[in-house]
Amino acid sequence: MAKTKLKPKETWWRKALNYSGYALILAAVLFVISFHTNQNKNQLFSLFGYSIAVIQSGSMVAGGYDIGERVLIRSCNSDNLRVGDIIVFYMYTSTGTSTNLTDITDTPDIQTDGDESSSVVQARKPLADIRNEGKELIFHRINRIMVDDYGFRFFETLGDSNNGRVDGFIYEKYVVGQNIALSETVSSVLNFATGTMGMFIIILFPIAILGLLQVKAFTAQMFGAMLANKLIQRKIHYNDKDLKDVDISDYLSDYEKYYVYDVTPQKEKEEIVNLIWGDLDDKEMDIKQKVSATYLKKSFTLYKQDRDKFWDYWIEKEKRNFSHRKLQIYKIRADLVLKQGMSDEEAEIKAVKIFKETNSNGNGN
Repeated sequence: MAKTKLKPKETWWRKALNYSGYALILAAVLFVISFHTNQNKNQLFSLFGYSIAVIQSGSMVAGGYDIGERVLIRSCNSDNLRVGDIIVFYMYTSTGTSTNLTDITDTPDIQTDGDESSSVVQARKPLADIRNEGKELIFHRINRIMVDDYGFRFFETLGDSNNGRVDGFIYEKYVVGQNIALSETVSSVLNFATGTMGMFIIILFPIAILGLLQVKAFTAQMFGAMLANKLIQRKIHYNDKDLKDVDISDYLSDYEKYYVYDVTPQKEKEEIVNLIWGDLDDKEMDIKQKVSATYLKKSFTLYKQDRDKFWDYWIEKEKRNFSHRKLQIYKIRADLVLKQGMSDEEAEIKAVKIFKETNSNGNGN
């Protein structure tokens, strides 16, 4: 049966446990990106259209980009690129001379729809082939924009430190992304986070936190289970201070809840109901909780008439064999405690024995 507890206590460490899990996932993603970036100098690992690239040469030092620095790249539409933009591309220029090129540097907004049908265009080497050949990824600035007779763009680029020496004309399909300008602070964080030391700290810290919180969660579970066992055995009172910090409902099965309710003195039953099930008249309950509350109220009404009716109500309602047997055993256990004055420990053992003997004689369910 569903719990009617409305707002189980959510401690700070449970929230931290969830956040640490998210942090670990993020760290793993960053690790994959960083590892791929470091191991594959001519490929970019893309995530939602964004990539991290490593500067391979000193050709852009004059522009503030040092060798080994990591930069953020995003995929781009070549029609939107302009002079001055920094792009990442594969250095392969031979196709640029297979057709006439018209300079549109001063009119970059001109619309050009590339025609794929031409044999000249189809003869151009696919990007995948160039990547597989191990062609180098270059990080340079656009100097001029050209368009060929078939509507495809080409970009003349040069490094800020190359003293005017251009790279030739780069076919637009060989451009893999555009640099995103970052502030000095963000750039420093990016370079640290994807570096060896940064990755070590980023991954180790969430793992350490996650481990500590898992230990705390396990300890809390053990403590809650211990309190629940004490409550069942009547070794702890419902208003004990330890129960105030634990949602004991989380640690009791339904049949254990019915058992605790049954063996609790009549004058304390209302407090036990509040402790285990919460406010059964709370107007903020959802539909499922309201249905559960209705069943509970009916069973408590039956209890006032005859406690056997209380147990029979739940036994008849339960269709699962395992829970059905459990309810029968807990009813016998409660009978032994209330009618014969046995301790809970004694009643627990004897109830199982009685149930087995009854069923072996063909009188039980």
